[in-house]
Amino acid sequence: LAPVIVDAQCLDCFAGSGALGLEALSRYAAGATLIEMDRAVSQQLIKNLATLKAGNARVVNSNAMSFLAQKGTPHNIVFVDP
Repeated sequence: LAPVIVDAQCLDCFAGSGALGLEALSRYAAGATLIEMDRAVSQQLIKNLATLKAGNARVVNSNAMSFLAQKGTPHNIVFVDP
């Protein structure tokens, strides 16, 4: 993925620790949306992103399948790792 991740919009469908989305950002992705169903985990992700000053990332507390069914901003790379 290295050649295509630069400037990409990434979607991490089952974010958990946020490792995939954060790694994408560290490799110069333009942005990352992290989807996490567990509210407590989502709150921790928000804190982690603030600590890392990752302003080009957002956390969505939602079921990944429900999120994917909605129309929205297209993503170049989608991580699906439940």
